[in-house]
Amino acid sequence: MLEVGFIRPVEIIEWVSPMVLALKKNGKLRVCVNYKALNKVIKKDRYSLPFCEEMLEEVAGHEMYTFEYGYWGYHQVKIAPEDQLKTIFTTPWGTFCYIVMPFGLCNAPRTFQHLMNKVLGLFL
Repeated sequence: MLEVGFIRPVEIIEWVSPMVLALKKNGKLRVCVNYKALNKVIKKDRYSLPFCEEMLEEVAGHEMYTFEYGYWGYHQVKIAPEDQLKTIFTTPWGTFCYIVMPFGLCNAPRTFQHLMNKVLGLFL
């Protein structure tokens, strides 16, 4: 994640969330960060995710659909520099924060859906 630019090392620790490594089926490790405490103090989005029926109505009638834009998922969404230090987690290899949106943040699904609507809007 460091090599591809999803995270960066940090020296100043503003907020730290616990990290756990999970083994994927392919034998690689997945970094999981528990943002439960951070989510308690985050201002929640006012709008919930739309129902599947609403999303399907938006794209109905088009010839082609693609999931390519969702492949990298949340990692397409940059975190504002002033908010990156809220995503700090520590590992045996150092202390890092996310540069892009990680899984586990309470507003992440709605933010990702909003981005995908913008991207898809360019092609619909």
